[in-house]
Amino acid sequence: MSRETNKGKIQLRMKSENTKYCQNEGSLVGGEHWIPDSPFDGSFSNRYSFAGCNQVFCDKCGQYVRQKRGCNLNIYDLPNNAKVAAKVFASDHWIGLEGIKQDDSDTYRIYCCQCSIYVERGSTHLDGTDDHLIYGAQQPTSWHCNGHPPLSFPTEIYGVLLKKPQDVTKVFLAIMEHREAIHDPIHRQEMNPEAFLINRFYALLDMDESKSPIEKMMAKFLNHPDALYRSVACIHLERFPESRAASKLVAVYMKHPELFDGVLHPKHALGAEWDRQWRLFGLDHQIQKALLAFLKFSNSHSAQKLLRKLILCGKMKANWSNSHDGVGKDWIEANLKKIYAVNPKASLTSLFPYSNNEDLSMFQAWAIKLKDLNLLPEKEFLDALPSSIALAFQPQKSPTPKRHRRSAK
Repeated sequence: MSRETNKGKIQLRMKSENTKYCQNEGSLVGGEHWIPDSPFDGSFSNRYSFAGCNQVFCDKCGQYVRQKRGCNLNIYDLPNNAKVAAKVFASDHWIGLEGIKQDDSDTYRIYCCQCSIYVERGSTHLDGTDDHLIYGAQQPTSWHCNGHPPLSFPTEIYGVLLKKPQDVTKVFLAIMEHREAIHDPIHRQEMNPEAFLINRFYALLDMDESKSPIEKMMAKFLNHPDALYRSVACIHLERFPESRAASKLVAVYMKHPELFDGVLHPKHALGAEWDRQWRLFGLDHQIQKALLAFLKFSNSHSAQKLLRKLILCGKMKANWSNSHDGVGKDWIEANLKKIYAVNPKASLTSLFPYSNNEDLSMFQAWAIKLKDLNLLPEKEFLDALPSSIALAFQPQKSPTPKRHRRSAK
């Protein structure tokens, strides 16, 4: 099915066998989250950057659900009042209608079909797996993702006409060249909205004839004079290490480390907190995360060799605690003291993962060896360790002797 977005009426369209459905039956999102414009774009798996569903349908009234950002419900009105819903659904101008007020913060979004109305501030899945209440109202149980049609050509995406699959690179270039026009909700949701859009679009492509030119473009982005292009390529290859462009990571980083090491992200400040995040995580951090993903996917010897070199010389900025198998546990143990000495506090985060209890005894033995080096104050050292490993340094309590009761005579 498809919808006429201005009036909410529906027309029948046969679903093909390639129709895709959002996971969790689709998601409702507030004003700080993004909803894609294209009907073929949905959140079909965890590989897709999170977004709201644009094909939410109501089984009760048989209508596609409409939504508007920048408006809210009056707290005194019943959110699921059917009378209010019918009036709002039939109108193109919601603010000022009964029960509707303007939201100057743009953090709320109203959803409405012909029989139900609901306001969302954060995000919630329509299958109820993360159900929450706003103003005491649950989202209507008759709403769900009604399926997304497959991507077909010709089509228009972000204002770019694509006549054939090989044209998809035009969309990527348009996103990069006109980044100031990217929707505001993505700026709020993502620190790198360009990579967000590119990764979503790439994940939608099932055809090799589409992905091949994109992979060539990402390889060129790694050497691009603009740091934002290099950043987008690194984020993309971290998400999709199976891309043939990922095999270029090692060669580019070894030949041109100056393109990444110590390079701050050029992103304009999106507020003090996000500006701080970009300064903490420069391009060296991003390419190293891409290398770790590529190592996990490919077991590349050249990637392993480069990462080991970065670890030993103290240039490893990315957390590699989940890559012990790829880096090599025997190599880590053989070089344990060197790794720790080059950057004591930072290295502990990567040496001792929080979620791995299978090798607990090995990690505790490593921690005992490093503590004896006295490179950090004892409290600082223990505070940096996961609690399960820090237990190795707690004094063992001697068992309390059992008292034997005398039996009454």
